[in-house]
Amino acid sequence: MRLTNISVCTLLSLYVLSSCTVKEDRTECPCRLEILLDESSGNLSGKDILLWFSEDSGHPLRKTSFPSSEKQMTADVPRGKIRIFAATGDNVSMSTGQWNHLHLEPGLQADSIFACNSIVECFGEMSTDTLILHKQWCTAHILLEETGGWEPFRFEIYGKWSGLSADDLTALEGPFRYQSDATARQMTVRIPRQGDDSLVLKVHLTQGNQSDSKTFPLGKLIAEIGYQWDKTDLDDLAISLDEATLGLNIEIIDWESSGPDREINF
Repeated sequence: MRLTNISVCTLLSLYVLSSCTVKEDRTECPCRLEILLDESSGNLSGKDILLWFSEDSGHPLRKTSFPSSEKQMTADVPRGKIRIFAATGDNVSMSTGQWNHLHLEPGLQADSIFACNSIVECFGEMSTDTLILHKQWCTAHILLEETGGWEPFRFEIYGKWSGLSADDLTALEGPFRYQSDATARQMTVRIPRQGDDSLVLKVHLTQGNQSDSKTFPLGKLIAEIGYQWDKTDLDDLAISLDEATLGLNIEIIDWESSGPDREINF
């Protein structure tokens, strides 16, 4: 009987020992990633936040969204380094092209896109990332001052950059062209982030049987007064055209304070 008791005690001891040392292998389990929306992000007006997840190599994983009003969401992702691209706007779904790069359709002005990207280490069971979205477009307000006899006219603005890279939020090449109605005296246009100073503004005028046009190297002109296309949050522009002299007056408008920053006269 004593030998039996010893044997039972020994077996129980071995069971307890084995249950303490044998652990479940959780390396294949996903990481629970919590996404938080920073309060300093732009005015999102209740829009949905679109999220693209990909591996560090760039291999796409999934695309999802959540309402900005909820301020947060969670997603299960593979363990490792995860790339996140987040964007929101009035019509972000209009964008086409590679997985999570945004490309503007020809003939359209830019969407009001706020965006950000990050690389998150998701090696454990849980990780967290905070989204701080930034303004990716420039709103240009263009006005033709007192006519002096000129009839209906048209504004046209064009360049060679129309996309946004998810990798580093830089401009991607592609045709950008937008024009006003033929009778417009002013035009407000959203310009996508540009990669150089090649942006052009063209003004078409008519007077009776006469017609005239003037082309302005807008990209170069705004660069001369300090406009920066690589700024984290893009500023806006106020452009007025003196019809008598066909000269421009340009102001850089800080998008947060809506106050003029620099001014130039031609």
